[in-house]
Amino acid sequence: MYYDGPGSEKSPTPYGQYFIGEDGKLKHETMINKMRGRCTYFPEELRIAKMSYTADLYNLLNDLNNLWYAK
Repeated sequence: MYYDGPGSEKSPTPYGQYFIGEDGKLKHETMINKMRGRCTYFPEELRIAKMSYTADLYNLLNDLNNLWYAK
């Protein structure tokens, strides 16, 4: 389907879910996981995708939490 990205098992591409790894074998990784990186504090954990709803909500609440006003 179009939302799975380019390529397939029969036609791997470095831009899609199916690609040829460094070891020369066919690998599969979802598009969302390709966009995610590793956490700074817990390197074994994946961090959330940058432009996701929950990340935006967290950033908004964090910004509101850091607001202060001068008297």
